[in-house]
Amino acid sequence: MPCIKCKNGKWRLGSSKCMYKSKKACEKAYKAYRAKKHSKK
Repeated sequence: MPCIKCKNGKWRLGSSKCMYKSKKACEKAYKAYRAKKHSKK
């Protein structure tokens, strides 16, 4: 899922809401999402 810039200047992850203040924050959230998704339970 790529980070996409919204019309209001914020960023979103894939089809989520525009809630990240910067692309860096969005990418950090994506990295955490992938880690959680692929971690062993």
